[in-house]
Amino acid sequence: MCGVLAGLILTWSGPVRAETALALTAEEAVARALDANARLGVQAAELAAAQAEAKAAGKPEPLRLALSPASIIQELEAAVSAVLDLSGRRKWASRAARHELAAAVAGNEEFRLELAAGARATYWELRLAQERVGLVGEQAVLAQRTRDAAARLVEAGVGRRIDLDRAGNDLGEAQLAQQVAAAEVRQVQSRLALLLVLPPETELTATDAIPTEAPRPAPGPELQAQALASRPAMVRVDRLARAALARIGIAGAERKPDLELSLAREEGVNFGRALLDLPLIDFGTIRHGRRAARARADAALAEVKVVEADIRQEVQSAADALAAASAQEARLTAELIPQQTDIVARLQRGYEARSVSLLDVLEGEATLQELRLKWLEAVGDRLESQTRLERAIGAATEETEDDGNRE
Repeated sequence: MCGVLAGLILTWSGPVRAETALALTAEEAVARALDANARLGVQAAELAAAQAEAKAAGKPEPLRLALSPASIIQELEAAVSAVLDLSGRRKWASRAARHELAAAVAGNEEFRLELAAGARATYWELRLAQERVGLVGEQAVLAQRTRDAAARLVEAGVGRRIDLDRAGNDLGEAQLAQQVAAAEVRQVQSRLALLLVLPPETELTATDAIPTEAPRPAPGPELQAQALASRPAMVRVDRLARAALARIGIAGAERKPDLELSLAREEGVNFGRALLDLPLIDFGTIRHGRRAARARADAALAEVKVVEADIRQEVQSAADALAAASAQEARLTAELIPQQTDIVARLQRGYEARSVSLLDVLEGEATLQELRLKWLEAVGDRLESQTRLERAIGAATEETEDDGNRE
């Protein structure tokens, strides 16, 4: 026993610690966000309930057996009865339940799309913030070199004091930009950790390379048609509208009769009986119920048009923003950055030939770094617009498509 305790003491390394650093890809971030979200578990339970309700709505009324208390000690007296749905109430209820189930599935998929888009957008925001830290650090190094060069020129008596002051101000701004960039990384890390249900202090690192090419989106009308066909939000309101129309049928069935058939045995005699159950006088319950069902259906159909217009506007806005960001990125990549790179190379050759000062070279390199920061900003705008466009288009789930084929 003492040996076991000694072994436990020697092998125990302290309490289990949560992850303090984690490197992950964009797909891993999205998968973690979907796996860790508690709301999806709640929605799964709600979907299970909706599926059970849809199955129950389409089943006929159960057969009922009635036994007389006296049949226990006397001759058996019993009756078996069943209700025939002549009014079609169960048929309309089953149809409404199926459409409501499809709407619930689409709503769940819409939430998943929104959650995945948020995780993906935050991930790329972190990746760009990390890249910005490196570029800002290079700017600070160049600013320090410029300031040192200006100080040497002033000490040699060939430089101007105003150039030294300006270089000092640039260095201060570059160092402040470093602090801001580092704080931005930490802020984005905390937001991404919240989405992944991780401790806020977790140091997350985005490892994916920054994508440099953006796929060209299809023309606006094609994207809008794709979004209207596959966006879960559109599927959801469409199914809710169909369910509301089915509810009108349920309300109308209240005016129609139901037939109850029964087989009974009383006092040794077997006989059958048919009972017709129909409303005789409506004091407004059926009429107003049907009117309320029609009003709800009109509201649901109007909601379909509103959501359709919103989706069209959302898709067009995201496509326009993506085109603008891609054009800005392409101009920086193909024109401005190569031109400034060539200028810096010529300045460096001039400095080697003693025809250009070191300050001119450093100023050219600083301009190149600023263009790279603008390129990084354009990439961020493009990735954000691309995520918005993917979110706006959406994708239909298999469950939704299967439910939609059941009529």
